Amino acid sequence: MTDTIGRVEQPETDAVLAHWQAEKPRLTVLAYNMLGVWAQAEDIVGAVGEQVFTMAPTSAAQVHNWPGFLTTLTTRRAIDVLRSAQHQRTQYVGSWLPEPIDRAVLPEDAAINDSMLRLGVLHLLEELPASSRAAYVLHHAMGIRP
Repeated sequence: MTDTIGRVEQPETDAVLAHWQAEKPRLTVLAYNMLGVWAQAEDIVGAVGEQVFTMAPTSAAQVHNWPGFLTTLTTRRAIDVLRSAQHQRTQYVGSWLPEPIDRAVLPEDAAINDSMLRLGVLHLLEELPASSRAAYVLHHAMGIRP
């Protein structure tokens, strides 16, 4: 099979795409729960997708647990953004709160409703270091056990 650019599609690429598309809504909710900004969460998931699509076929073939692998990549990128945001907020005078979203217009309504952290918890989580915040979100919001 050939795409519009003229390169031959690899079966591994199709498998990677299928795994990423299946996990994309869950990963977006995970990143949103950590960051509190939907646009940043979508950017992180897009960057994770770009990262896995550019993996060498031999590296992709070595991944045995795609949901876990994608969760790890998303969590690490969110931690990096949180650390950067904490550094940027040292210059900000006001209090930082997550951006509110209108959940009625999002197609991921069910996923958000199932795992949404309350605004107060997000405010308290802001006080935690990035790695502790990620552990809390993975454990409580996503149901992942260490």
